[in-house]
Amino acid sequence: MNSNLKFSIVTPSYNEEKDIRETLEYFINLSYPNKEIIVVDDSTDRTPEIVKEFESQGVRLIRCK
Repeated sequence: MNSNLKFSIVTPSYNEEKDIRETLEYFINLSYPNKEIIVVDDSTDRTPEIVKEFESQGVRLIRCK
């Protein structure tokens, strides 16, 4: 496999504060060496704040508002 290729995980979310942490931990622990994790969010709960906790681990948040 070409090591320059990036594997992108894009997940939509809407009011997932109860589940998003477990989902992101799963994605982070995948054994792909060159990956990006993007959460596209339109929540009204605490989901965006939880996602931001994972920014230092390479998770990117895109808000739809």
